[in-house]
Amino acid sequence: MTNLVTSKFKNHTISQITESLTEPANTSYYLLVGDHIPYTGGDSEIPNVTESVENVFLKPYQTGIFGKRISSSDLSFMIKRYDWTSNTVYEMYDEQDDELQDKQFYVVTSDESNFFVYKVLDNNNGAPSIQKPTDILESACNFITTSDGYKWKLMCIMSSSFFQKFATDEFMPIVTSSNVASNSTPGAIDVVKITYPGSGYVTSLSGQLNVDDLRSSIPTFSGDSTNYRLIPTASSNNGFYVGSAMYISSGTGSGQLKKITSYIGGSTKVITVESDFNIPPDSTSSYLIAPYVEIKGDGITAEGYAVVSNNATVNSFIHNVVITNRGENYTYGQAIISGNTGGVSNSAVIRPIIPPKGGHGSNGDQELFSSYLGFSVNISNNENGFVSTENDYRSVSILKDPLFNGVTLTLANTFGNFSETETIYQCDVKLLAGNVNISSTNTQVVGTSTDFYNSLKSNDKVLLADPVNNLRCLRTVVSVNNTTQTITVNSLPSFTTSSGRVYFTDLLCSGVRAGNTLPYVELSNAEPKFVIGKIVIGESSGTFGNVTAIDVNEKSYNNWLTFDNRSRFQYASKEGIIDEDTVLYQGALSLANCYYHSANDTYVFVTDTRGVINMDPIEPLLVVGSNSSFTLGSNKYNSDIQKGSGEILYRENYFPVSRSNNQSETIKIILSF
Repeated sequence: MTNLVTSKFKNHTISQITESLTEPANTSYYLLVGDHIPYTGGDSEIPNVTESVENVFLKPYQTGIFGKRISSSDLSFMIKRYDWTSNTVYEMYDEQDDELQDKQFYVVTSDESNFFVYKVLDNNNGAPSIQKPTDILESACNFITTSDGYKWKLMCIMSSSFFQKFATDEFMPIVTSSNVASNSTPGAIDVVKITYPGSGYVTSLSGQLNVDDLRSSIPTFSGDSTNYRLIPTASSNNGFYVGSAMYISSGTGSGQLKKITSYIGGSTKVITVESDFNIPPDSTSSYLIAPYVEIKGDGITAEGYAVVSNNATVNSFIHNVVITNRGENYTYGQAIISGNTGGVSNSAVIRPIIPPKGGHGSNGDQELFSSYLGFSVNISNNENGFVSTENDYRSVSILKDPLFNGVTLTLANTFGNFSETETIYQCDVKLLAGNVNISSTNTQVVGTSTDFYNSLKSNDKVLLADPVNNLRCLRTVVSVNNTTQTITVNSLPSFTTSSGRVYFTDLLCSGVRAGNTLPYVELSNAEPKFVIGKIVIGESSGTFGNVTAIDVNEKSYNNWLTFDNRSRFQYASKEGIIDEDTVLYQGALSLANCYYHSANDTYVFVTDTRGVINMDPIEPLLVVGSNSSFTLGSNKYNSDIQKGSGEILYRENYFPVSRSNNQSETIKIILSF
């Protein structure tokens, strides 16, 4: 049995990740920077990251230094990078090529301001590309033909700043251009591939129409739009050009093609085309008589003509097919050559190239087989004071959905008091019309002039309120009975009212109460989604209030953009010189120890704490192997995030990267799916 994980599935996975950053119930991704301690064997060689529980699920939390949130603008679909290089043979797009995604069938070029991605629609029978594509009209719905015979499709234009943000030597970003996509035609035929060129085809005939050639019959002149006299060198054989194409190559009516249905040879040399030209050619018009190419399949109207050439070994072979009408909606088809064949026995073999779903340019990342997701996160100096610029780091991890500790909400317009360890939700509420009867003796809320059936469903959260006594509770809807306008909830609070209110409640995020003295409430295990200006409600107590300020471990709120993963201990004094990365301990080394990261005038910052460090001034924090120490004060703060919360999705080791106050780093990660 064989199986295939399609590039579409991989692409879908990337889409889900990127979309999760912009959805209302969005996922939180952070870049976790860590490991200031030198590697065990020294920093001359980077150790491999193995997927042990210790390396992936424990160590990142223990040795992490700080985190920065990854925004949607920090992610991009990625593809392999192929810079256009002269004299290179590029592969052409072919829907039947099952190895296409591993081939160079697209290129990137650039100017001073932008980067341009082109797909190869035709590589001139495998010839080298010697002219760089330069046409940058995104609105163009057709391909670009360069002098080397290559046909290119402009896929997108990216600014240099965007491209350089994500690009590496091996990979580059890809986007879908709305202008290109809007001009893409599903199932349009741009290229007919010549599998075998054949031989013996009659060379094309070209000429210029004179006024005397525009006749319906010879010698009577009537200005007919279906009959035209050819140049004197045209064939004398009756019917010779029947089935061929008449293509208006320049002048009035240029670009139009009609199939020839009749030809009178001899000295007359008059053709009849199948129907009138939309724009009748005149004496300014030049024409080409060539083999007609019709595309038959499930689409409509695609057609063109064949270009006949000669070389040293083969006479009159099909060199190229020019599509004059791309048609639409082809998912299969065959290309048929007719007319101007002169009794060919060595027939050419050609087939139309079917475009991807939606047409070329309709979906750039899918068409170019993006199965890579690029992260590019800039750490700008100290991130306005929220990120350490001390010491160095050796690893980065991608952390999904961590929970925060030490979160303090300042509330206004509060009522009640939160219960011990209840869940506290931030939410949007909407008052439902009508009054309700709430009774503590059962689990039913009976409405009057309400419309519960169209407003609520099972598992919705509702806020039940007694406006007289200003009581509230948050409950889950078990069922809705439209006939009696009754909702059943999971339990009812200990209050009864005949004029209650029901609010539909949209839960935005949650945390667990860790302590409070109103107007403050402290949370642990808090989702990094709380915002200023929305209400919070205690799940069991019904206590509520409007959030006016947020602090994390007594640091100002910065919209959850960063977190400090170090523990910090207030200290009163310091003795001796203490080097970065040394081991600090309290009491016995085996009972309570940590690694020294850095210190300011107030706090000493540490990582990988083992045991409990007590804030006791008579128990100093000692340095292993020396008399240096910190005499501790009273305040202690652990990591901003709950150890072990969320999921580590990626981890990479680096050579040491030193930080400083005037240094920024851009960290790029490419994930393969």
